[in-house]
Amino acid sequence: MSRNMNMDTFRSTIIVMNPLFVLVAVMMTLGATAQIDSTLTQSAEFEGERRIFLRDANKLSTNPLVKEQVSEMTSIKYTTLPTRKIATIEPQLIKAAKINVDEKLGKLYKGYVKAGYGTFFTPIGDFFYTDGRSKNGTFGVHYQHLSSAGGVTPNDKDSIPDNFSDNKAEIWGKYFFQKSMIQGGFNWERNVYHWYGIDNNLFDASDSRVKMDQLKQRLNTFGGNASYQTYHRDTSELNYRFDLAIRGTNDLFKGRETNID
Repeated sequence: MSRNMNMDTFRSTIIVMNPLFVLVAVMMTLGATAQIDSTLTQSAEFEGERRIFLRDANKLSTNPLVKEQVSEMTSIKYTTLPTRKIATIEPQLIKAAKINVDEKLGKLYKGYVKAGYGTFFTPIGDFFYTDGRSKNGTFGVHYQHLSSAGGVTPNDKDSIPDNFSDNKAEIWGKYFFQKSMIQGGFNWERNVYHWYGIDNNLFDASDSRVKMDQLKQRLNTFGGNASYQTYHRDTSELNYRFDLAIRGTNDLFKGRETNID
């Protein structure tokens, strides 16, 4: 961009020192210095129109831009400086520790008694007793009873007999030797019950072949067992065991049965 400025006619007096003239004047001054001391004065006048032009300013024509700067976080690593800790030892007396090689056994009760009573005269009883734990041996006794007068209603006289009775008793014992064990026991069972599923009218007839007493059954069972067993820790020795059991049963109709194992 430029501007023109018109000025009125001006007059100025300028003292011009041409370089050539200056050189000649200097030489003449050097030559005439010894004779006289003179000064040369010259004046000039200029008339005319003067125009002043302003040059274009140097400006940046580019538009500003936004530059995004992305900064990345560097991973921070922490390190610990190993330091030696000086520990002082002060020995003190402590109590001896108790080590349980085997788990502690729970409390063992020596026995119990259980009794009850139900409808239609149904008693129940249970008795058990043992001497507890022992390193030499043990023994125990058990008795159980359950019976009922039967019937569906309190005055059930028309139905066939359906009463029953169960009894059971047993006794056993064990004795431990240094590397073996012997044990044995005896048991007894008595069961009374009645057959059912027959028409009641058959018992009312005088010529009936089925009698009321024939519906009743009673079983008596006696038994016993004995056992001998060895316990050798050395694998080169042979462990063995002998078992013997006998069971005999008889009923109300003179039936008998014997089992030996």
